[in-house]
Amino acid sequence: MCDVCLITGHKRIQAHRVVLAAASDYFHALFTTNMKESLSDEVHIGSIDPDILEAIITYCYSGGYGFCIKGKREHLKFSGVIEVNEMNVENLFQGASMLQVPSVVDRCSELLIEKLHPSNCIGIRSFADRNGCDVLMDAAEKFVYVSK
Repeated sequence: MCDVCLITGHKRIQAHRVVLAAASDYFHALFTTNMKESLSDEVHIGSIDPDILEAIITYCYSGGYGFCIKGKREHLKFSGVIEVNEMNVENLFQGASMLQVPSVVDRCSELLIEKLHPSNCIGIRSFADRNGCDVLMDAAEKFVYVSK
Protein backbone atom coordinates (compact mmCIF):
# COMPACT_ATOMS: atom_id res chain seq x y z
CA MET A 1 0.00 0.00 0.00
CA CYS A 2 2.93 2.36 -0.55
CA ASP A 3 1.94 5.51 -2.37
CA VAL A 4 5.28 6.81 -3.70
CA CYS A 5 8.40 5.36 -5.26
CA LEU A 6 11.66 7.22 -4.65
CA ILE A 7 14.21 6.76 -7.41
CA THR A 8 17.93 7.43 -7.15
CA GLY A 9 20.62 5.78 -9.19
CA HIS A 10 19.69 2.12 -9.67
CA LYS A 11 17.38 1.94 -6.64
CA ARG A 12 13.64 2.26 -6.45
CA ILE A 13 12.39 2.59 -2.89
CA GLN A 14 8.70 2.17 -2.13
CA ALA A 15 7.45 4.34 0.71
CA HIS A 16 4.49 6.11 2.28
CA ARG A 17 4.27 9.87 1.84
CA VAL A 18 2.87 10.38 5.33
CA VAL A 19 5.85 8.60 6.96
CA LEU A 20 8.37 10.56 4.92
CA ALA A 21 6.58 13.87 5.50
CA ALA A 22 6.47 13.26 9.25
CA ALA A 23 10.21 12.57 9.45
CA SER A 24 11.55 15.10 6.95
CA ASP A 25 10.78 18.75 6.29
CA TYR A 26 12.04 18.21 2.74
CA PHE A 27 9.45 15.52 2.05
CA HIS A 28 6.78 17.45 3.91
CA ALA A 29 7.29 20.41 1.58
CA LEU A 30 7.56 18.14 -1.45
CA PHE A 31 4.31 16.32 -0.78
CA THR A 32 2.14 19.08 0.71
CA THR A 33 2.71 21.91 -1.75
CA ASN A 34 1.64 22.36 -5.35
CA MET A 35 4.83 20.83 -6.69
CA LYS A 36 4.42 18.19 -9.40
CA GLU A 37 5.99 15.61 -7.07
CA SER A 38 3.03 15.95 -4.72
CA LEU A 39 0.87 14.23 -7.33
CA SER A 40 3.41 11.89 -8.91
CA ASP A 41 3.73 8.21 -8.04
CA GLU A 42 7.49 8.44 -8.67
CA VAL A 43 9.93 11.01 -7.32
CA HIS A 44 13.50 11.24 -8.56
CA ILE A 45 16.01 12.06 -5.83
CA GLY A 46 19.07 12.34 -8.02
CA SER A 47 21.84 13.74 -5.89
CA ILE A 48 21.90 11.20 -3.03
CA ASP A 49 23.79 7.92 -3.05
CA PRO A 50 21.18 5.15 -3.38
CA ASP A 51 22.37 3.28 -0.29
CA ILE A 52 22.36 6.48 1.77
CA LEU A 53 18.80 7.30 0.67
CA GLU A 54 17.68 3.79 1.55
CA ALA A 55 19.31 4.06 5.00
CA ILE A 56 17.64 7.41 5.69
CA ILE A 57 14.23 6.14 4.53
CA THR A 58 14.61 3.06 6.74
CA TYR A 59 15.51 5.37 9.62
CA CYS A 60 12.37 7.45 8.95
CA TYR A 61 10.31 4.29 9.39
CA SER A 62 12.02 3.58 12.72
CA GLY A 63 10.40 6.63 14.26
CA GLY A 64 13.80 8.14 14.95
CA TYR A 65 15.08 5.32 17.16
CA GLY A 66 17.73 3.52 15.23
CA PHE A 67 21.43 4.26 15.38
CA CYS A 68 24.48 2.09 15.45
CA ILE A 69 27.62 4.13 15.96
CA LYS A 70 30.96 2.36 16.00
CA GLY A 71 29.32 -0.94 16.78
CA LYS A 72 27.50 0.42 19.84
CA ARG A 73 23.74 0.24 19.47
CA GLU A 74 21.66 3.05 20.91
CA HIS A 75 17.88 3.32 21.32
CA LEU A 76 17.04 0.27 19.20
CA LYS A 77 13.27 0.05 19.38
CA PHE A 78 12.71 -0.75 15.71
CA SER A 79 14.56 -2.67 13.02
CA GLY A 80 15.34 0.52 11.09
CA VAL A 81 18.93 0.80 12.24
CA ILE A 82 21.13 3.32 10.51
CA GLU A 83 24.84 2.65 10.86
CA VAL A 84 26.97 5.76 11.14
CA ASN A 85 30.66 5.02 10.62
CA GLU A 86 33.80 6.65 9.31
CA MET A 87 33.13 5.29 5.82
CA ASN A 88 29.62 6.73 5.38
CA VAL A 89 29.44 9.65 7.79
CA GLU A 90 30.06 12.43 5.25
CA ASN A 91 27.64 11.07 2.63
CA LEU A 92 25.08 10.34 5.32
CA PHE A 93 25.47 13.84 6.75
CA GLN A 94 24.99 15.42 3.32
CA GLY A 95 21.99 13.24 2.45
CA ALA A 96 20.30 13.85 5.80
CA SER A 97 21.03 17.55 5.49
CA MET A 98 19.47 17.70 2.02
CA LEU A 99 16.43 15.71 3.15
CA GLN A 100 16.23 17.76 6.35
CA VAL A 101 16.40 14.92 8.88
CA PRO A 102 18.12 16.79 11.73
CA SER A 103 18.51 13.85 14.11
CA VAL A 104 20.69 12.05 11.54
CA VAL A 105 22.68 15.22 10.85
CA ASP A 106 23.24 15.60 14.60
CA ARG A 107 24.46 12.00 15.00
CA CYS A 108 26.84 12.41 12.07
CA SER A 109 28.16 15.64 13.60
CA GLU A 110 28.67 13.89 16.93
CA LEU A 111 30.74 11.17 15.29
CA LEU A 112 32.84 13.68 13.35
CA ILE A 113 33.45 15.68 16.53
CA GLU A 114 34.43 12.51 18.36
CA LYS A 115 36.87 11.65 15.55
CA LEU A 116 38.60 15.06 15.49
CA HIS A 117 42.36 14.59 15.30
CA PRO A 118 45.28 16.81 14.29
CA SER A 119 45.41 14.94 10.97
CA ASN A 120 41.78 15.68 10.03
CA CYS A 121 40.61 18.77 11.92
CA ILE A 122 41.18 21.17 9.00
CA GLY A 123 39.36 18.84 6.60
CA ILE A 124 36.45 18.42 9.00
CA ARG A 125 36.28 22.18 9.50
CA SER A 126 36.19 22.66 5.72
CA PHE A 127 33.47 19.99 5.40
CA ALA A 128 31.44 21.73 8.13
CA ASP A 129 31.82 25.08 6.39
CA ARG A 130 30.74 23.68 2.99
CA ASN A 131 27.70 22.06 4.59
CA GLY A 132 26.70 24.93 6.87
CA CYS A 133 27.11 23.03 10.14
CA ASP A 134 28.06 25.64 12.74
CA VAL A 135 28.30 23.17 15.63
CA LEU A 136 30.80 21.00 13.78
CA MET A 137 32.73 24.00 12.49
CA ASP A 138 33.01 25.48 15.99
CA ALA A 139 34.19 22.15 17.40
CA ALA A 140 36.83 21.79 14.68
CA GLU A 141 38.04 25.37 15.19
CA LYS A 142 38.29 24.86 18.95
CA PHE A 143 40.21 21.65 18.35
CA VAL A 144 42.69 23.52 16.12
CA TYR A 145 43.25 26.21 18.74
CA VAL A 146 43.60 23.73 21.60
CA SER A 147 46.01 21.57 19.58
CA LYS A 148 48.46 24.45 18.95
